[in-house]
Amino acid sequence: MIPKKLAATLLMTALASPMALGQIDLHSHMITDSYLEAVKAHGMEMDEGFPIPSWSSEAHLKFMDEAGIRTSVLTMPAPQPYFGDSNESAAVCRRFNEEAAALKARHPGRFLFCAALPLPDVDAAIAEAKYALEVLGADGVKLASNSYGQYLGDEELEPLMAYLNSRKAVIITHPHKPSAANDKLIAAVPLASYEYLAETTRAILNMVAHNVLVRYPDLKVVVPHCGSFLPNALPRFKGLLPVMTAQGYMQPVDVDANLSRLYYDLAGAATDDAIEALLTITEPSHVLYGSDYPYVAAPALIDAKQALQARLASHGLDPQAVFTDNAARLFGADIPTREYGERIVRLAQIEVYPDKLDEYMAFAKEVGIVSMATEPGVIGLFSMQDKSNPAMVYILEVYADTAAYQSHLQTAHFKKYKEGTADMAKELKLIDTNPLVSATMNKTAIKSGQSNPAKAAQTIQTVDFSVWPKGEPNTAYEQYFIGHSFLAPMDGGFSNVTFEPGCRNNWHIHHKQVQVLICVAGRGWYQEWGKPAVPMTPGVIIEIPEGVKHWHGAASDSWFQHLVIHVNVLEGASNEWLEPVNDEQYGLVNSSK
Repeated sequence: MIPKKLAATLLMTALASPMALGQIDLHSHMITDSYLEAVKAHGMEMDEGFPIPSWSSEAHLKFMDEAGIRTSVLTMPAPQPYFGDSNESAAVCRRFNEEAAALKARHPGRFLFCAALPLPDVDAAIAEAKYALEVLGADGVKLASNSYGQYLGDEELEPLMAYLNSRKAVIITHPHKPSAANDKLIAAVPLASYEYLAETTRAILNMVAHNVLVRYPDLKVVVPHCGSFLPNALPRFKGLLPVMTAQGYMQPVDVDANLSRLYYDLAGAATDDAIEALLTITEPSHVLYGSDYPYVAAPALIDAKQALQARLASHGLDPQAVFTDNAARLFGADIPTREYGERIVRLAQIEVYPDKLDEYMAFAKEVGIVSMATEPGVIGLFSMQDKSNPAMVYILEVYADTAAYQSHLQTAHFKKYKEGTADMAKELKLIDTNPLVSATMNKTAIKSGQSNPAKAAQTIQTVDFSVWPKGEPNTAYEQYFIGHSFLAPMDGGFSNVTFEPGCRNNWHIHHKQVQVLICVAGRGWYQEWGKPAVPMTPGVIIEIPEGVKHWHGAASDSWFQHLVIHVNVLEGASNEWLEPVNDEQYGLVNSSK
């Protein structure tokens, strides 16, 4: 038997293997005891009209693991720790930054941090920025929308902006209580529900009005909460600017050039309407995922993240870019931007042999579900039957561009559909089309999901292949699998095995060796003969003794990845492959989830 300590060591060794970046959360907060003590000492814990939540690094990591987040970017929450004494404020920020740097060092790859600065004291802020960026290795800085009346874009911040520009710094902005807020109103309606959005908009427009982002072009500024009210305010700002400039009340500014330096996180209520509005002022490569942990409960954030991931493609957004690539590029990773070309819309007309119709429709349904869940470039695959002639099937296919279509043709699930239905179609006709009003397609996809939330929620759970590589088709063992699996050899004797939804291996026995499975992504099952199936989720370790009949594989509605390694291997070790796990056995397991 493998001791539990050794099993845990195996898991940690695997997680420490050099891997590509995984999903990145651009909007999360670190709330340290030292910060809380300072805030409470001055009676400021309710200054923002909302209680400061409890936080620990252990709870944060647990949330990240459950949500599938590889890296979180940490910032100090509101309020700004300035209580009238610049030295005290500088000390609070210094301690916070050092604690953040220590946490980042203890958990390589899991945390980045953007340093807190002791504004409104600009000289002290510059000194702390230099220490944080040049000594502690901070990944950027966090700036409040205003620090007790000193707004982003104000002239007194020019020396700080000049220094941050010289460092090509990432600036994460966050709304704070406006200096002239009505305390009675705040007590009745929390700032976060409306004023935070107005406050962010106020600060960013002040930066644009002073041409800050054109004059300091190497700054990269992140705007929170789906762009706040900017999509609504910018058209009005652009309309008023020429009038105010002509009368000498404002200086000419290049609004679009300023906007090109802005990035936007999706923390908060990332509704379909909010995302559509955001895309009117920015491009997809500047859209980033953000959670706002711990200000929202972890279970709610996980549900919202899964729903968001399923909806992004309907807005023409690539989940891989939003959850990983855009943020990685923001912090300096060399990742090329995925640009889509002209959208492809086609209609497949298939006359199916009547006796093959049910079987064909099962294949068509499966390829549609898996394609929509796993391929960002597949905008829609919708199968329909002619009411007067059910054997006449139509499939509306919408692809982001030719490359997305060609990529779709190479996927395992499409090849499975093509091979499985080859003898079922009497006649096939493909009709390429040009949409008259292409913008309506996104709206149609959004409305169809909203009209039946229960149905829309029935999606395939995906995994992030940039974290744990998918590898190549597992052709050497495909005869022992139902469905498609993939194999990626790794360092240290490990291999990563990926199962598509519904894929499982046959019952089998390991002789003269012990196998260890470590689930790293998705959901799956492990079952020993005569025993109930055991669910496998990230972090679960299964030690399979020698001589035990068993199987393992993916859940019916989730991709699944586990690491595998063999230990205590004796001479003559082998695998004995037995009968498949039939649909009845597999169905009973999945019905118990």
